[in-house]
Amino acid sequence: MGTARFTSRSLRAEIRSTDGPDYGIEFDQPLDDYISEAEQIIAEPHSFLSNFNRFQVGPRQAVSYSNYSTVLALRILGTYLKRRYALQSDTRHTITRGIIQALSDSSEMNILRRDISSFYEHVPTEAVRDELLYRDVLPPRARRMLEAFFTAHCQDSVGLPRGLGLSAILSEYVLRPVDQSIRLIPGVYRYHRFVDDIILFTSGDAQNISSELEKLLPSPLKLNRSKSIDISLERPSGDIDRREYFEYLGYRYTINLQHSREKPRKISVTIAKSKIDRIKTRLLLSAMAFSRGGRFDHFHARIRYLAGNYKFQKRRPLAGSGRSMVRSGIFYNYRYCGEYQGAARSTHPMSELRQLDWFLQNTVLGSRAEIGRKVLAKLNTRQLAALRKMSFAQGHSKIFATGFKSTDVKLIKQIWKNV
Repeated sequence: MGTARFTSRSLRAEIRSTDGPDYGIEFDQPLDDYISEAEQIIAEPHSFLSNFNRFQVGPRQAVSYSNYSTVLALRILGTYLKRRYALQSDTRHTITRGIIQALSDSSEMNILRRDISSFYEHVPTEAVRDELLYRDVLPPRARRMLEAFFTAHCQDSVGLPRGLGLSAILSEYVLRPVDQSIRLIPGVYRYHRFVDDIILFTSGDAQNISSELEKLLPSPLKLNRSKSIDISLERPSGDIDRREYFEYLGYRYTINLQHSREKPRKISVTIAKSKIDRIKTRLLLSAMAFSRGGRFDHFHARIRYLAGNYKFQKRRPLAGSGRSMVRSGIFYNYRYCGEYQGAARSTHPMSELRQLDWFLQNTVLGSRAEIGRKVLAKLNTRQLAALRKMSFAQGHSKIFATGFKSTDVKLIKQIWKNV
């Protein structure tokens, strides 16, 4: 049954619509050669998996594969491992809903944010390699692929390569028992981890719980103390209006501590400042590209992409059934913005989105800044009017959707890669 997952049919199900622009694949051409080569890689993977690219993502080194058949072979191995070991981690949306629910509780609590330092570089691999290759009963094809992967990327007993989906799956395998143990620490009543970013809601001593958490991390994983944040949600005495703030996974949470113990807390969920700053940076990069000779239709598409929403069919071109709709954009990425009190939710005030609108209209498309003056010098009246219609606040509140092909998205994002 396990071996059946490594068939040509299963390989075809791993093909994604975004693979066209990413790997130069023409979906209107037969892909049988890629499938046949992927089957050969699964059968004899060592020489193929040793041929990879290295590149920098900020200060970290990452790897990638240019050979599309190798990518398919690694994907099918990852899919097999996820299904066999039920490696289903919480999504960003699931975690956000859980945080809102936890914060609504009027009980006094502590919030602990922790970050695992240099996560992928320090994931211990020796034990997981021995367990998967020598103690568990894996199909021969899965075993050969895993052995080749570890040989190519994990010569030491520590570290997984950044940039590969299989690394994320293996790290979840390593940390799943750790997650289970952390949830059993006395005083911890809610725990979430998104890769290396941890948040706990506790009723016990914050320092003792943090110490217990770090003891549970397998060596050499350790916490980055410079990124640790502790917040105590205690009701202030008297009528003092006190609020606490923290950011997590792209959202900023503001908690009103002046509340009745009989009623849920009031919570405001907005877009994190770091995400607003990143959007501003992308707006400036788009303006700079246009001012240096870029095409207007590309500039226009980039602003639409940032300020609006889009959806596309994440179809698997050679698999008749595996289809799913992908939705993204200013609303879909931040759909939980709003004012909460228990089950009641009111409209997002959108102050940070209105600030983005001001930045777009006055800095990027106005004469206040040098970049705006350069942009204005290249625009005619009709083009400027089209750009001035763009609004982040409207994109979020009215969920304006626009159509982008995967090839369009690659072109749009090209100028702000890794930003």
